[in-house]
Amino acid sequence: MNVLLISRFATLLFWALAGQPAPNEGDAPAAWSSFLEKFDASHLPKIDHPNATKEEGDALQKRQTQWHHERLAALQEFVERFPKCREASRARIEWAREVRPYEEKAAQRLLGDVIDAAADPACVCEARYLLGMTYFRNNTKKAAALFEEAAASPGEPEWRANALAALGDLLSKAGKPNEARERYERVAAEFKGTRAAARAERELKRLGAEEPGALSPGRSFPDFETTTLAGAAVSTARLRGSVVLVDFFTTDDPAWNADFAALRSLYAQVHTRGFEILGVALDSERATVEAFRDAESVTWPLHWDDAKADVRVARTLGVTARSACFVVDRRGRIRFRDVRGKALLAAIESLVAESP
Repeated sequence: MNVLLISRFATLLFWALAGQPAPNEGDAPAAWSSFLEKFDASHLPKIDHPNATKEEGDALQKRQTQWHHERLAALQEFVERFPKCREASRARIEWAREVRPYEEKAAQRLLGDVIDAAADPACVCEARYLLGMTYFRNNTKKAAALFEEAAASPGEPEWRANALAALGDLLSKAGKPNEARERYERVAAEFKGTRAAARAERELKRLGAEEPGALSPGRSFPDFETTTLAGAAVSTARLRGSVVLVDFFTTDDPAWNADFAALRSLYAQVHTRGFEILGVALDSERATVEAFRDAESVTWPLHWDDAKADVRVARTLGVTARSACFVVDRRGRIRFRDVRGKALLAAIESLVAESP
């Protein structure tokens, strides 16, 4: 018997056993409209007064959870009944949104199905962007490829703009400010009026597009000279030719302390290959910094940035945070800013490996 006939017979038998008429793809638009009407966001349970009790809040959470479960079940049923229609692509995207917070791989499969089906170009564009976001932290190469494809796809301007802006974010985090700036400029110029364009304009400012002296990746790190705790003069200009980590910190910062042991180990390994650290301590007391230096046997230059001094390094450079770091290459350009953990160690190793 013909395989297609067997498949058709199996489908008819399934729906007969389920007590429902066999699906007709022509019914999909009406069924989808019915779904949208029933599960419009305005129907999500909510409390209409501001002074809700704990019991009311708990009850509301249960009702909202039940609403989402019912919505998810309805999406699954729709996809099962109309697996190949255009509306099924939209249903799979909504299904993926529902499950992504706790089943990311399931969301990835659903979005991949939308892309493979190619039933609706607009949905394909959106699915590529959303799929890219699921890989944003763990597989940047795959995420970048998906964002590039989404930005070049026919689809809603909102999703193309989001994809291009997300690609800019990836490039910025990778220490490629010029490439990131190019993407942000495209978003701002080609997608005016979208939220992505507004965000792109903010990112351009952050990258220093309108502030030549900003401490942003791609800019030259400003020269400054100061005195270490040991009384020696040190300057970034004299360190030119080496990879330099300019590290603003406080000794009680948990994030900074978590990186310290690995950073000290890396310094010992690659210092002779042209790596320097210039630490700028922002603690309120000099004695605290000196005690830390002695207890941890810190061998790189440390400057205590006295908050009461007339001239402070942090104030001069415009550093306002209690923790900030800049990885500067051998030519004096900022390549990475405010990276921590494994990303910081990888950034340093990559620059040390570059040819002088």
